Amino acid sequence: MGYQNRTAQVRYYGGKEKLLDFIETEIQSLDLPTGSTFCDLFSGTAVVGRRFKQLGYSVTANDHLVFAKCLATTRVKLNSRPRFKGLKVDPIDFLNSLPGSSGFFSRSYSPDGPQKRKYFTSENARRIDAIRGQIYQWKSNSQITKDENDFLISSLLEAMNRNSNVSGTYAAFLKSWDSRALKPLLISEPLMTPGSGSHHAYNKDALELVRTLKCDVIYLDPPYNSRQYSSNYFLLDVVAEGWFGVEPEVRGITGMRNNAHLRSDFCSKKTALSALRNIVASANAKYVVLSYNNEGTISHSDIYELMSTYGVIRTAEFKHRRYRAINHDPTQTSTIEYLFILRKTDRNG
Repeated sequence: MGYQNRTAQVRYYGGKEKLLDFIETEIQSLDLPTGSTFCDLFSGTAVVGRRFKQLGYSVTANDHLVFAKCLATTRVKLNSRPRFKGLKVDPIDFLNSLPGSSGFFSRSYSPDGPQKRKYFTSENARRIDAIRGQIYQWKSNSQITKDENDFLISSLLEAMNRNSNVSGTYAAFLKSWDSRALKPLLISEPLMTPGSGSHHAYNKDALELVRTLKCDVIYLDPPYNSRQYSSNYFLLDVVAEGWFGVEPEVRGITGMRNNAHLRSDFCSKKTALSALRNIVASANAKYVVLSYNNEGTISHSDIYELMSTYGVIRTAEFKHRRYRAINHDPTQTSTIEYLFILRKTDRNG
């Protein structure tokens, strides 16, 4: 569509980069006025919210995971690079100049620790310790703002993605070192979306937030299956939240922390339909647009029946090459992405 559209910079299962034109075409056909409000309620790496900001919408991006909120701040909320008035140095250059230091991260996620986990080389893990510790110090001393904190964490998350020794998610590390993991970790300017107007980024439960919003379009891209994003991307959240004060308790071969409080109802057949119903019923919007594929936990017919209760619904579909997972039938090379587009007649407020 003519946009300067760098890669999402974070490998993310279920990301919508390849579907952006399809999603844009269908939502633009709703003929909403310029400057309409758009909420991406499960924003992930914020690729959808970022596209609609580029299109001139006023965007709200939300995700229950802290690392995703940091990315949304940087990629959606901010219209230009923060000025870092509280610092006398360029933060990117300064953080790259720091010597590595041993700490919680290198003990837990590199060969430095007793479990000798191989998410990162010892050198790169120590660099992550040093960089994240400095960002925390600046924030604790009020030398950087909350948005500047998220901006710098985003730069670190993107660097981790470039150097992590994983195949795609962080649910496991590779037994042997990938060539990219052996390169030195350096942060750079994170992906941003220059623009104007007012945009927002939240780190809230989707149902909690949707009850407080009033907007033109609410876009839903919840988990489709049993894979919990809080488990697959736990390491990014560990870095985003930090380990200062009380260190997280990590366990097992992978060093995963307890994330029971972040588990999504959309990942269980017993609760997914009810979770969707609660959000659609609570949505105070002209349109509710749901992305869901033909392999999802909730059936096509159940989604259609549920959403039809609240207004007029139509669907659009897009066939594309599927993500190759270890436990999937290799003969299934494609999947169908559906958009369920509901014009609500039963609106709150």
